[in-house]
Amino acid sequence: MSSENRAAQRRALTQGLSGAIPLVVYQWEAWDGFMIDKLAPHAIVREASPTEDVVKLLDSLPSTPGVFLFHLNVSITESFPLQRHELIAGLHERGWTTCNEQVTDISKQAIQARLMSAGCRSVLGHEDGSADELMIIKSNYNYGGEGERKLPEAIRGRLGIEDLWSSGLEYATSRRDEIPGEAWRDPSLTIERFVGNKRGHYCRAWIAGERTHLIQLSCPDEIKTVGGSELVGLWNARFDSASTLPDPIADGAMTEVIRGSNALALDFGAIDVMLNDAGEPFIVDVNTTPWGRLHTGWEVSGFPDYVHHLSAGSAKALSRSKSLLRPLRILLHSLASRS
Repeated sequence: MSSENRAAQRRALTQGLSGAIPLVVYQWEAWDGFMIDKLAPHAIVREASPTEDVVKLLDSLPSTPGVFLFHLNVSITESFPLQRHELIAGLHERGWTTCNEQVTDISKQAIQARLMSAGCRSVLGHEDGSADELMIIKSNYNYGGEGERKLPEAIRGRLGIEDLWSSGLEYATSRRDEIPGEAWRDPSLTIERFVGNKRGHYCRAWIAGERTHLIQLSCPDEIKTVGGSELVGLWNARFDSASTLPDPIADGAMTEVIRGSNALALDFGAIDVMLNDAGEPFIVDVNTTPWGRLHTGWEVSGFPDYVHHLSAGSAKALSRSKSLLRPLRILLHSLASRS
């Protein structure tokens, strides 16, 4: 897809989030408490089904075309619904703009491969390398495959969903030479190079059409969770803006987020970015259905501005760093695991 068409998709989604044109959210296990619910409570919600009657769904849509957002809480969606290609073709014939329709595999191995092919930094690990390099072992599917497990086994097979991790959500770090050979060949796992820095800083970005929002966090733990982090800074930005962020680390992370979003054709979602000691950003996680339940304590730190910005309520810029913020302990552990 050309850059002009991608820009048009992002623009249309921003219009849909603002309520200027109809927005249909085609969701599965991803509405109540999710970010899209906060940004677009006015949206027309359609409950998705793998065995969707596509003709019936198309006939149920408003006569005035707008934006149709795929918002499915599983990692592999190329065949969700099973008549996905017919659905997309029918939407385009009726004049609808489809968003996130190209993001059909957010398993960690697939994401890292696509980022690497687009020239982005990749953390994908390999069995060969320095024996003492620290690696991190994760489930290949998002959130440990929780969404996938909610599907009947027969449907999972038809959707191409296989090799679910059986060990829960816990991640683990290990030296390369201490990882058994079978783990490297286990398709339910992803082994990545561990990226970290002495300050424990990392970033999370949300993408919503033309707009993005990035927060920088600090966590002393080796494996980061938002629930165990302090907010360091937060910034609003736009895809169509050439301006840089005042913080060079945040600016580098935002640049990588925008480049990664373009490589993945991500119109809506969240991206986690780890930083090394040189401040270089590495995308480590992508989620097309980010969690969005906000803690009231975030009101002192500009989070209402961020919701307003992403929902296209205002083009107002927001840039705050730790020197301007009262240190904030972010308490929602569920947000870390859901997004």
